[in-house]
Amino acid sequence: MTALSIATRKRIFDPMAWQVLPLARAASEGLGAIAFVTALAVVELSTVAAVFQATPLAVTMGAALFLGEQVGWRRWCAIGVGFIGVMIIIRPGLAGFQPEALFVVASVVAIAARDLITRKLDSRVATSVVALQAYVAVGVIGVILAKFSAQPFTPIQSDQIGFYIGAIGFGVLGYCGIVVAMRTGEASALTPFRNTRLVFSIAAGMLMFGERPDLLTLTGAVLIIGSGMYTFFRERKLAQAFLVSG
Repeated sequence: MTALSIATRKRIFDPMAWQVLPLARAASEGLGAIAFVTALAVVELSTVAAVFQATPLAVTMGAALFLGEQVGWRRWCAIGVGFIGVMIIIRPGLAGFQPEALFVVASVVAIAARDLITRKLDSRVATSVVALQAYVAVGVIGVILAKFSAQPFTPIQSDQIGFYIGAIGFGVLGYCGIVVAMRTGEASALTPFRNTRLVFSIAAGMLMFGERPDLLTLTGAVLIIGSGMYTFFRERKLAQAFLVSG
């Protein structure tokens, strides 16, 4: 991101990029990323992906509460159904409850905050600089955790290099797309497109890691996706009605 900013002649140390709001966004990004990676290490991929799909619902709710976007009672009901799906997957108080799954919930809250803050950033701050700040925040938080962790650093093995390159490459492409989309589009309309993540994650978990999501996990996932898609189609319908009336 530093190289991209320099190559495109963006001002990395632009004062507008280092004010409270951009830094708060970077902090949210760092906390969300660390919580998500931690969840991936201790919880099944399908469970992580299913709970993380509640992010669009959290963004829609936050857009209504903090950005003044209009959300009617139907979409509020859909948000409630989606969070019921999250509770079904996590199962607090039941025998199948995994406290580690709360890392995913923490990631959902942090990433939703990140997306909402992104909507309020000054348009003159370059996307590459915004992304650079986020990666710096992730690195700083990672170093802090490593400092207080009992696990020693492990050298990267030669057969792991390709996986790291793939993770970084696809991560950068996807991240830039998310930043640009959230800065230019309506938050409550864009985020449901992330529902496709769940399909790919469950498939990857089953094919690569031998995971078999149980009925409650699948039920919760259906509720989350269904409510997310409803909010999307409802937003489209309201937007079309607005255009016709205009």
